[in-house]
Amino acid sequence: GLRCAGLSALEWRDVDPDKGTIRIERSQVSGDVGPPKTEATRRLVYIVPEIVELLRAHRRWQMTEMDPSRHVEEGSEAPTTEKRHLLFPSRRGGYRIPQMMAKPLQNCAKRAGVDKHITAHVMRKTANNLIRVAAGGIVARAMIGHADEEMTFTYSDVDAKERGRAHRAAFGEALVPTRMGTK
Repeated sequence: GLRCAGLSALEWRDVDPDKGTIRIERSQVSGDVGPPKTEATRRLVYIVPEIVELLRAHRRWQMTEMDPSRHVEEGSEAPTTEKRHLLFPSRRGGYRIPQMMAKPLQNCAKRAGVDKHITAHVMRKTANNLIRVAAGGIVARAMIGHADEEMTFTYSDVDAKERGRAHRAAFGEALVPTRMGTK
């Protein structure tokens, strides 16, 4: 559920694999790094063990691939020590642009048989909605980094099944006709 601007600014110092957390503290737009969009966007994100292991493998791969002595393309600069700290650097070792996700997401959608146009923002909205349904609006807001409850619900889709579950949870048997045939 991260914004691309926050994802592209992640540094390895933000990741604590032992605690299973990532700290969101900065944002990157067109190479300019600064504070996130809102204060609520600064947050600690908990990640599941499977993602921790994927990040560890990514780090091992990155340390091998980002070694400046390995492959430096003609006309490009070797990744600097300054840029090697990024979780997801560009091929040149710098920041990525938001469009970095467009092609991989389309490829994943195609492989999954999804015929719709998928964007990183669509994925953010989906994460927001799934977390909200599973854990409630307050938890979703904290995890996604929305500034207020209204924004969390703006990016939510409440379907008929969810409304039915909420109705049953709120009113239970109170509205069910009794055995006596009265309502």
